Amino acid sequence: MNRKGKSKAFTVLLVVMVMAAALLAVIAVLNITDTNGLLDTLLFSNSYEPVFESIETEPMPSSTTTMTTTTTTTTATTTTTTTTAPSTIQTVLLPSATTTTAATQSEADKPLTAYLTFDDGPSDNTAQILDILDRYSVKGTFFVVYRKGYEDTYKAIAQRGHTIALHSWTHDYEKIYASEEAYFEDLDRIGTYVEGLVGYRPTFVRFPGGSSNTVSKKYCKGIMSTLAVSLEQKGYRYFDWNVSSGDASALHVKRSTIVNNVKRDIGKKRELTILMHDSPAKTTTVEALPEIIEHLQQQGFQLLPITDQTTPVHQTIAN
Repeated sequence: MNRKGKSKAFTVLLVVMVMAAALLAVIAVLNITDTNGLLDTLLFSNSYEPVFESIETEPMPSSTTTMTTTTTTTTATTTTTTTTAPSTIQTVLLPSATTTTAATQSEADKPLTAYLTFDDGPSDNTAQILDILDRYSVKGTFFVVYRKGYEDTYKAIAQRGHTIALHSWTHDYEKIYASEEAYFEDLDRIGTYVEGLVGYRPTFVRFPGGSSNTVSKKYCKGIMSTLAVSLEQKGYRYFDWNVSSGDASALHVKRSTIVNNVKRDIGKKRELTILMHDSPAKTTTVEALPEIIEHLQQQGFQLLPITDQTTPVHQTIAN
């Protein structure tokens, strides 16, 4: 190489050395002052993304992880907007779900309750019914009619802790449903009679045939609608039923049929008012009663007498 060429090469080498020295000086300065990893970002990343401390100190809920990933690549203004969105969603959606659940649980937690009710007594069967109820530590409700010679039986119903209620003096549809006045004349008569025996006047009532009976149409149109209102106004409460033993469907009904009728009618009901009869011919009702009680208790029902706290079952009035 001639003298001129050597001089040019030396110049290039000198420039390279100066540039290298300058670069080393810059690196040294950056190593001292870089506290946020900026040097690594400049040297080893293809792009630089700003870091917002607010994202780290106020983490998004786990249900909005996708939104958090998005906001780290946006501006601070966008981040502020999206971080408020989850709280709005929770405010709108969560109460609705909670309310639905609460309503469902309330219905599911409703206690299983059954009311054994006996119409048309007292009779020669009443003493056996009372003994069976006592054997199972169960109280019932008796909607009574007038029957001569059973004064001690009326008293026994009340004295043994059962509810005595009013059905009718005569149980004669033609007479009691002839008019509003005729009905209350009959009801007052049985009420006064029972009061004289047990010391108080019952205010729980069951219409002969139930409030939904249609036989009353033959005697007075609209009488059941009128009586349902009048009873309440006079301080009485009437009770229909939502489970029927079917023991009045014929003069004599098989014990097994009565039991099966009750089991079938229970369905998914949680409050039962069960209709049975205590009239002289209903010996098979007495025979069926233990199995009915045992079935109800096995299903978890508490058997109670009707009281002021009982919600009445009302059927649809058809007259």
